[in-house]
Amino acid sequence: MLKLFFGREAGPGISMGHLRELQSKNQQMLSTLLKLEAVADSNPSQNPHMPYWMLTLSLGTALTRAALDWGELAMAQLSAMEAGTTQMQRPTEKSPATNKA
Repeated sequence: MLKLFFGREAGPGISMGHLRELQSKNQQMLSTLLKLEAVADSNPSQNPHMPYWMLTLSLGTALTRAALDWGELAMAQLSAMEAGTTQMQRPTEKSPATNKA
């Protein structure tokens, strides 16, 4: 993220490369989390800690999906900047959680 913060120094193309790397890592993380979820679902446990573990796992999945969604928005903006069709703008929030007062 620090590389993206100073992205103006390198330009949109370089920043897009950094974002592609981040997207790849996040996609791998999501895949791992979904596999863990599938294993847990297929092996029911009576362990009293299991509901808490699953809550933690679902948070990781939700945060990783949110990061992937943000990455797509950021890539689109950087692509438009590289093409010279737009200035960098703040991404619009679509989540109802961010619209709470």
